[in-house]
Amino acid sequence: LVEEEETGPVRIPSGTPPHHIADGITVLDTGFGPVPLQVFGRHNLMNLEGARHVCHQLGIGDREFHDAIQSFHGAAKRLERLAQNGARVVYKDFAHSPSKLKATVDAVREQFPDRRLTACMELHTYSSLSEGFLDQYAGAMDKADRAIVFYDPHAVQLKRLPPIPPERIQRAFGRADLQVLTDPIQVMGAVRGGVNDRAVLLMMSSGNFGGLDQQALAEAFIA
Repeated sequence: LVEEEETGPVRIPSGTPPHHIADGITVLDTGFGPVPLQVFGRHNLMNLEGARHVCHQLGIGDREFHDAIQSFHGAAKRLERLAQNGARVVYKDFAHSPSKLKATVDAVREQFPDRRLTACMELHTYSSLSEGFLDQYAGAMDKADRAIVFYDPHAVQLKRLPPIPPERIQRAFGRADLQVLTDPIQVMGAVRGGVNDRAVLLMMSSGNFGGLDQQALAEAFIA
């Protein structure tokens, strides 16, 4: 459609807008002054800049756009904040593929460089639980101070896949200190282990961690 001349497309280069991070908050650097955001991460910022250009085509100026964007909380399950109290905060994200997992962990690390980051993800989809795919996760959680992987053995059985030894998952991610858990109750205890006053918890899955109440976990984490 873009290549067809009769559609009359408008081609506008886009990218990441000028910004800085202050105390865990991404702030746009605009001609009208600083604009603090509810969202963060390179992907969100690129989407935001694209939306600004679209608004220009609709007759919405930068001032009106920046006034509105400050209250935008982002899409559900995409770095969605579950709980916050002081210097502790909990996010959940739909990330489960290797590239999205790495991008999400890296974004949270950049946003909170001086806080202890615990990243917990669930191997849930058929591909992520398969032997031939696991090695794609190499380095995906390197930026986290603590990395936890959960999978439900029952889900493995339902997908008629062979059992996955914890050592195989550790080797795939390239972290000898990776915790591999198969019980939701274990996850509740593990994410709270070694937490200091300045901490971030990131829960990532396209599933539900075996029925785990993530809101209750988030509230316990910040307590």
